[in-house]
Amino acid sequence: MGVFICIWEILIVGFCRFECFCFVRNTAMRFSRRNFIKTGGLAIAGVLGFTEFARGQKRRGDALSAYGADFFNNYLDTEFTLYSEAAETTAVLVAVKETVSRRRKSTAECFTLSFQIPTEAAQATYTVFHPQMRVFDLFLVPGASEEGEHLLNAVINRI
Repeated sequence: MGVFICIWEILIVGFCRFECFCFVRNTAMRFSRRNFIKTGGLAIAGVLGFTEFARGQKRRGDALSAYGADFFNNYLDTEFTLYSEAAETTAVLVAVKETVSRRRKSTAECFTLSFQIPTEAAQATYTVFHPQMRVFDLFLVPGASEEGEHLLNAVINRI
């Protein structure tokens, strides 16, 4: 909301200065007020739309944004179902590793989820299902444990 107000103020102040400048010099304005308002509206819509895209993840309605490392710790050693375009597989959450930020006063949250799977799987965005959670999408990368078990890992980094 703050971005919208700031941009709107800049557009209004800029318009007033432009209008005064044209009036003082007795020249015809190149842009009508209607065109200026249309252009300003499109610029605001573009900026607001870009902020959602730049964040990389929607805050409203996305189940994953509400789940932190402590939440996932409650579901260690439980089964999840992972759906991709190619297949469906059952996975067990075997590890939740929190990473401490190097900044002392940082409120950023960073953690890794490791799911054990029965067979090797490809790197992809999976739809994750657990009976006690809401469905969410997660980008998972294949890996292996020290014992040679197949894993899919996800890094959640909230700056």
